[in-house]
Amino acid sequence: MSTNTILEELQTPVLPEALAHNRATLSNAVNLASIILGVVAGTLGLESYVGFIFYFVGSALIAGAVVSLPGRQGYFGKSPLGAVLEEIGNAAMGFVLAWTLIFGIVRS
Repeated sequence: MSTNTILEELQTPVLPEALAHNRATLSNAVNLASIILGVVAGTLGLESYVGFIFYFVGSALIAGAVVSLPGRQGYFGKSPLGAVLEEIGNAAMGFVLAWTLIFGIVRS
């Protein structure tokens, strides 16, 4: 480890509590966004691969918004893109549940 890296870490300390709070906030935001995407997909009546493509495009927009924020490199404990992609994978079930619920209500 070089001296510059050690000095940078000492100048910008990352508290474990702050890191946990940032990850929880990111998780809540991505879960809410995936549920909203599911409601929209169900309302539009999207089926099969089209619905999943809709989710992946919407998730890519969310990931792009988080990654483009300036100065967020150590904000989540690792790269912002890695943190967002992990949360998007975890939130996929919320999308499917909201999608099928609203699709069933609209189509019945």
